[in-house]
Amino acid sequence: MHAESLIFDVDGTLWNSVDLVVKGWNLALEEAGLAPTCMAEGIRPLFGKTMDEIARAFLPDQAPKRRQEIMDSCMVWEERVMQADPCDIFYPGVRHGLEALAQRHRLFIVSNCQRGYIELLLEKGNLGTWIRDHACFGETGLCKGETIRLLMKRNEIRSAVLIIHGEKAHSCYFSRDAYADMVNDNPYTENKELMIIPDAVHTDLYDKTDMIPFDKMEDFFRKAME
Repeated sequence: MHAESLIFDVDGTLWNSVDLVVKGWNLALEEAGLAPTCMAEGIRPLFGKTMDEIARAFLPDQAPKRRQEIMDSCMVWEERVMQADPCDIFYPGVRHGLEALAQRHRLFIVSNCQRGYIELLLEKGNLGTWIRDHACFGETGLCKGETIRLLMKRNEIRSAVLIIHGEKAHSCYFSRDAYADMVNDNPYTENKELMIIPDAVHTDLYDKTDMIPFDKMEDFFRKAME
């Protein structure tokens, strides 16, 4: 069984942008006349949610129209900060690993991020050579499960798929739905797996190495890449 294609997430998988996001969002809050109260520990649990869900959680006291205006400004300032920064926030070995994987597999990226965020990652990491296609909530307006299905359909992805999610992550249902859609009426289900990590929230799988199932991941990829 050979994994013809691999799909990656962004935050917590390829890089950790939390500190730069905090800086950008605080600048947006100040511009809006609000106190710069954004902190890393406050927004970490929001990563993985869709942008509209993040807006409601981050600015719960704002009226919907004002909330969206401030959130749009947050995205603008986030991009400005990241464009001005060298973005030395990639996890060790990412570029080398993607380069090696691209020799044998088609590589893709799917995220719940805003439009332009993946393009920025590709630019800062000089990764565009190896990523065949990408999709995000900002482009599709769909949850991650639906966005994955859209990308798989347009790229005719039939290879092995491993979906890993924390049991207590708000966005866990995205992966459950994506897996259910993927195996429904699909003749290629033997190489698809949904791995739910007990008691883990979304950001636990960023850097809590005692919770990341490295052994199971290695076993899956060894079998898929035979």
